[in-house]
Amino acid sequence: MTSDENGKAAFTVDLPLGQYYVKELKAPAGFVSSDEVLSFDASYQGQDIPVIRLNQIKKNEPTTFEFTKSDVTTGVELDGATLTVFDKDGNTIDSWTSVKDQPHVIKRLVVGETYTLREEFAPYGYLKATDVEFSVEDTAEVQKVEMKDEVPTALLIINKKGQFLDNVSLVEHTKGTVEHIFEYITGSLTEVTFEIYAAEDIKAADGVSGDYFKADELIGTITTDETGIAQMGELPVGKYYVKEVATAHGYVLDGEPRYVDLSYRDQETPVVTYDEDWQNNRQRVFVNVLKKEKNTERVLEGATFGLYAAADIVSAFGKVLDRSR
Repeated sequence: MTSDENGKAAFTVDLPLGQYYVKELKAPAGFVSSDEVLSFDASYQGQDIPVIRLNQIKKNEPTTFEFTKSDVTTGVELDGATLTVFDKDGNTIDSWTSVKDQPHVIKRLVVGETYTLREEFAPYGYLKATDVEFSVEDTAEVQKVEMKDEVPTALLIINKKGQFLDNVSLVEHTKGTVEHIFEYITGSLTEVTFEIYAAEDIKAADGVSGDYFKADELIGTITTDETGIAQMGELPVGKYYVKEVATAHGYVLDGEPRYVDLSYRDQETPVVTYDEDWQNNRQRVFVNVLKKEKNTERVLEGATFGLYAAADIVSAFGKVLDRSR
């Protein structure tokens, strides 16, 4: 027999007198199977009773699920995630917004069926989690599903540039003088060192754990490699500033702190990246000669000077551009 819309089930077989018991073969959808056995005494009850009618109530526990949303690293439960449970056909079973320390409860999911928990919108500061599939077990115990959100990280990349001597051109003037015009190209600078500092208190996304860094705290030091790149990854998202503390030979230190915004972007951006070219000024040379009369302070007009290379002038690639004389 199967219970009807009123919850009633009746055996219509013309039973002989005797002792009987009833056990549940299949629980209603959304409920846990019960091992309880109902006993019925159908013994002879006297000549005045034409039909023995026996009735009992059998109760089933509904399946019960608790859903929580937490930080994958700290385990702290999170507010503000929009979550939905779908059945295998894509129908929405329930949708809600997570509340810290208040697991969301869904009852009467069907035993043996598989459902999907999906995050529609992640809390601010977190990445949208991948779907979690779960199956309903035939148990009266509370079944738990925990979805964990990851936080994005930040990547700082500095590509340091500078001008390198490449070639020289000779220009003859009408008075017979020759002028050298030095030509430069832009390339990558190695061995430039930076210090990375927090520009603000950089806080944990869960709002409970301690700050990652305090404002103006030194985070670390990076140096450009042979390609001119210096980088630091796996940083917590936030705002930073960078100080150049040592530069390549022949170049001027850039002493101005540069501010870099590596703040949280959105739930779809796992790595917030800053990747920019920065350039150092090369150290320039200007030669001036003041001509004076010997033993006096009188300045003299009309003297002609020649500027010569005291050592070979070589390009950045090793080519001799002007030999010493």
